[in-house]
Amino acid sequence: MLLNVDMVKNEEGEFEYAVAIQRDITDRKEVENTLFQSNKQFKIIMDSLEAFVYVSDMDTYELLYTNKKVKENFGNIEGKICWQEIQSNQKGPCDFCTNDKLLTKTGRPQKPYKWEFQNTTTKKWYLLADRAIKWHDGRMVRLEIASDITERKQAETALIESEEKFRNIFENMDNGYILSDLEGNIQLVNLSTVKILGYIEENDLMGKNTNKTLLEFLQKNGHGKKSCCLILNFF
Repeated sequence: MLLNVDMVKNEEGEFEYAVAIQRDITDRKEVENTLFQSNKQFKIIMDSLEAFVYVSDMDTYELLYTNKKVKENFGNIEGKICWQEIQSNQKGPCDFCTNDKLLTKTGRPQKPYKWEFQNTTTKKWYLLADRAIKWHDGRMVRLEIASDITERKQAETALIESEEKFRNIFENMDNGYILSDLEGNIQLVNLSTVKILGYIEENDLMGKNTNKTLLEFLQKNGHGKKSCCLILNFF
């Protein structure tokens, strides 16, 4: 129950009587308790994630909530501005901010928007999942969950560099080399092979059958069918 008491004075300024108003606020207290428990559960779940989680106002960019992972890496930044605390060297809201992708034209939440980005402060790569949600005070806010994918990105970069190194060595070999699948169809050739077989570019050989292509080449250069078969069997 909520009890309001007002003291009433007489003409001489003395307290003469009191007016008490009592209201049943059971429903309101139940709603407040439900919201409290819901907010408590939300924080427990977010703190258990091995990901960075924050909630910010979509208009002011104020950080309304940060989980344990954010606090460990950025300190207690709740109440501050997201683009000033989470990113570096920003003079205003980030030009890569995804707020404009989180709501429909009528202001309803869209599906989570996922993207990859290298944080300008930590220099690490993250897989980001952003979405608009209704906060406990009724306003729409931005929820971002960021998972560290730096090791994956480094592995991808190393793989690309390795493939480029292999390609450079492969392309500059004097001998001809052919890489084919289990059915014998050409998947990769170097420039020496292209020149030896009398083709103009690598794409002219892609997908052709290795044995058939070599057989045609040998026959063109004066080898009989029997000797061609012996050569191919040798390979």
